[in-house]
Amino acid sequence: MKKFALLVTPWLLLGSTTSVFRRLAARLGPKWGYFGGFLFYWLFWCLLLPMWVLGPRRLPALFREGFAPLARPTRSDLLLLAVPPMVGYSLAFPRALAQANKKIVLASAVQALVNASAEELLWRGTYQAVFPRSFALGYLYPSVGFALWHYAPQVVFPSRYPGGATSFVVSAGLFGLLWGRVASRSGSIELSRAHLPARGRARRPRGDLLGGSQQSGRLDHQLCGGDSRGCDPGQQTTDSASMD
Repeated sequence: MKKFALLVTPWLLLGSTTSVFRRLAARLGPKWGYFGGFLFYWLFWCLLLPMWVLGPRRLPALFREGFAPLARPTRSDLLLLAVPPMVGYSLAFPRALAQANKKIVLASAVQALVNASAEELLWRGTYQAVFPRSFALGYLYPSVGFALWHYAPQVVFPSRYPGGATSFVVSAGLFGLLWGRVASRSGSIELSRAHLPARGRARRPRGDLLGGSQQSGRLDHQLCGGDSRGCDPGQQTTDSASMD
């Protein structure tokens, strides 16, 4: 039953989150609707579902060695893991930091921590704990689901980069494959969660939610902005979901 639930999760998640983002944006406005959509995603899909599948006591173990490692991470794996945050920082962080205030920096850090931890629990930790020896179901399948979910937030704020929503989803999928590789080889989501700067970068500017100006919103996006998890570096006025 629980294995079947994980098999249908990517499709139910995509449908439900797309609907929630669209409905909340229509009712609350795009910024609060976007924020509410992520709360639904984090709490229901990334927390409650893994808690039901694995049990609440097992979730903390995923940040250690919560499932059987396939191999130890190589030096090249660790170097690749550094690519997403390096790209995000090099393209957006220095310019944004020069104008950012403490509230934006703190909000960005909290958002990145929540998003990275929540997404890793679901897409890496839960799937690899349930399908520890299946390359297809423990690694490839959730990576595809993780990529596709990034369509949902873009019903509110679509990507403005060349290729639009699809290019963003593809980039999220590539990063998802990287993070999944590191998690599967280490037996833990602790290392794959270390892409905090990249994960945070997938969020829409929320300056108004924090009591800031529109300019603060743009700075917040530069500091936090690619979901999943550096997939859309440098985008200042649009957000998407991730990374992935």
